[in-house]
Amino acid sequence: MKVLYLIDWLFKMGGAEKNLLQVSLGFKKKGHVPIVCCLKGKQLISVLEKAGVEVHNLHLHKIYGFKAIKGIIRLICLIKKKKIDLIVTYHEGSDFFGLLLAIICQVPIISNRRDMGFTLKKRHFIIYQLINRYFDRIITVSNAVKKMVVKKQHVAPQKISVLYNGLNYSR
Repeated sequence: MKVLYLIDWLFKMGGAEKNLLQVSLGFKKKGHVPIVCCLKGKQLISVLEKAGVEVHNLHLHKIYGFKAIKGIIRLICLIKKKKIDLIVTYHEGSDFFGLLLAIICQVPIISNRRDMGFTLKKRHFIIYQLINRYFDRIITVSNAVKKMVVKKQHVAPQKISVLYNGLNYSR
């Protein structure tokens, strides 16, 4: 299976970035092909590349405008060339960007919702209410996040899977 992981940024190691690293490396060990694309990034790109994961940096500061259109075209070509089977998104910019790609390329898409949405503005909730139906699945990191997505973004509970962040006890 070839999975395109789309994330807004790869600057420092936060929860989403740790999850992306663990999941992509886990998929790689199982014989799958993880490809990571960030809208913008720096330090963490080399961490993934050293682990053998292909990474693409779009160097985008916003998900609209001429540069974003070039990024969409670049990713459409990548999806078709690599024969991507699934798109997995992290954060709202990647959700919006990834959903457009999934629709154009007719590839299933899963959205990760990793927090309670405290930084989201009212317009984000309205947009999510409009687009959530197009995600094939939504993953949340807790039941509290799931409840928030159901209540504020109007998603049917059966469309959401709760996958708790794992811990490596050997550390």
